[in-house]
Amino acid sequence: MKYNRSGIARWRALFLSFAALLFGCETVDEPWSGPSGGGTGGSDGRLSADIRIVATRKSEATVDVLLAPGRNMPAERYSLGVCYLCDVDPSRRLPEYGDGSGLEDPSRKNRYTVFCSRAETQVVIRAYVRTATGRMAYGDYVQVFPKVDGGIWAVPAKPQWAVAEDGRTVELSSSVVGETDGSVKRRGFCLAKPGTAPEQAASRISVGETFGARIDTLRRGIEYAVWAYLEDDWELRYGDSTHVRIPAPELLPEVETADGATVSIRRVTASGRVVEMHGAREVRAGIEWRIAEEDFGRNMTHWRTVTPSAAGGFSMARTVDRPGRWLYRAFVTTEYGWGYGAVRSVEVPPYEQYLPTVRTDSRVVSHTAATAVVAGEVLSDGGVGITERGICHGPTSRPDLSGKEVEVRGTVGRMTARIEGIPLDKTYYYRAYAENAAGRVYGEVQTLYIRSSDFRVEFRDLEARVASDGSVTFRVRIANDRGQKFRERGFCWDYASYGTPTVSDHKKDARSVLGSSYEVRVSSTYDVRKGMKYRVRAYVVTEDGVTWYSSDRTYDAVYFTVPKDDD
Repeated sequence: MKYNRSGIARWRALFLSFAALLFGCETVDEPWSGPSGGGTGGSDGRLSADIRIVATRKSEATVDVLLAPGRNMPAERYSLGVCYLCDVDPSRRLPEYGDGSGLEDPSRKNRYTVFCSRAETQVVIRAYVRTATGRMAYGDYVQVFPKVDGGIWAVPAKPQWAVAEDGRTVELSSSVVGETDGSVKRRGFCLAKPGTAPEQAASRISVGETFGARIDTLRRGIEYAVWAYLEDDWELRYGDSTHVRIPAPELLPEVETADGATVSIRRVTASGRVVEMHGAREVRAGIEWRIAEEDFGRNMTHWRTVTPSAAGGFSMARTVDRPGRWLYRAFVTTEYGWGYGAVRSVEVPPYEQYLPTVRTDSRVVSHTAATAVVAGEVLSDGGVGITERGICHGPTSRPDLSGKEVEVRGTVGRMTARIEGIPLDKTYYYRAYAENAAGRVYGEVQTLYIRSSDFRVEFRDLEARVASDGSVTFRVRIANDRGQKFRERGFCWDYASYGTPTVSDHKKDARSVLGSSYEVRVSSTYDVRKGMKYRVRAYVVTEDGVTWYSSDRTYDAVYFTVPKDDD
């Protein structure tokens, strides 16, 4: 198919118009143009930018370039870059977009690497800015001579180090290679584990103009990576790292095991003394306990440790689980290893000789229908004092502290305790106990039996009188109170068909607890229903909480009925 020139021109105009809409270019009739050898981009007088270059030669064949945007930059979105020419006189031609573009390092912002051969005499590097719409402007340019040392981008030198005479202090030193195109904000050293990036180092030491420092916090025998760093107006830069390691001492720490461990029942206290640490700084000490000598030498990481005193002394107490012969030795641990003292022994007597002696009184001091006062005695504290004593009780034949108990203050001597909640007409058990550091001892088991007949309250002349208005008056007389005092008296009632009423049913308090007789009046409106048959009983509650009722027998029960209005 053939096309004439006018048809080609029309297609070219349509394509350029579409490209203008797609890429947002301000003009498509004429592309950006530049001097001879320029590439695809060119300068536009309406776009300017202030871009500065800082550069330093890293080797004879490469140049690192850092771009620093100034205040006069495009308002729209843009990107920076560099172009360069090798072995070209800048007075005749400057590099332009497309001339040897620099390789960007993604881990460092606005940094590029330019590659040149060893035979070239100079490299001209130029910065540019390119907007999203394709507009371009150029910034600063520099001449770099690859075979000449130095440059204007300063970096810190690899640190030098030496161990001081004390064997634990490291002296660091560094210097600045090149010149910084700006003011130095700070400089110093950073330390981390080998293989860590300097940016991640947690330990940093700032220094002044004298690029040196003394460090006395390094652990001996541990290797550290050390970098020197420098921060100027452009960025924070690190030099090459060096590895620092203070030799660990050849000798392990020394410790002595003291003679004469003290014994107090199950608790044994032993001591030791740190004699020599051989330059260690992190010192912990302890006492290792064993039953047989061949047990020593096992892994000791689980043993508890303490910090020795300034003089090196320390002591530790342990509760042993059996009497007899125990072996022990002092030990010390530092960042360089473990040291052990001599093995010594101590005899722990049988615990039984330290136990207290206890007796339980068989005779009850006093009792009521629900409580009793019982007694016992601690005859001996075993020579180590009493930590707890009292009376334990319960319905089983061997009461102990897992059931109910009453603790009694005091040590050696007689003691009494009040037991509450004793059931009537059932055998109940109690015994004294005492406890010290050696253990707990119980006295003899004694029994207690309280008969209900000894405390049952007797009621007489219980009656219920129904008045014409439907109210009911209850009266009763207490014939025998068995010497008990009351905290409540009254009457309880319920439907006759429901059985024997209790205080959990309908009841009314007589208010007064004095006198041999008492009565209450109840209303048919709120307390009883008309036409229903009820049974009533009198009750009293004693001071110790026992409730007594009038007769449970049905043949002498008292009933009443409130007539209906039409009866």
